[in-house]
Amino acid sequence: MTSSTSTSTTPTYDHKAGKIVIFNGDNFADWERTCEAALIMAEGWDFVTGTEDPARVNLADGRRRRGEANKIIYNSIGDNRQEEMRAIMKAYDI
Repeated sequence: MTSSTSTSTTPTYDHKAGKIVIFNGDNFADWERTCEAALIMAEGWDFVTGTEDPARVNLADGRRRRGEANKIIYNSIGDNRQEEMRAIMKAYDI
């Protein structure tokens, strides 16, 4: 189960693949480090880097991994940045 929580100073998104710092515009290095680690653990990093095996893209597993990667990124960015990502996802222009 995943949820949004916050520590004493830094809000985080708790995902089964790891705790991810919520990106607020000023903490890119921390967000990048924690988000990348979670994406690797969730097997979604290849999707993000554009290196996933083309033969797997349309398979159910490939769609699941891309969906999980999108979920991790979306839930680890601040509310003020989610609208832009929603538009990108709706256009399927990830």
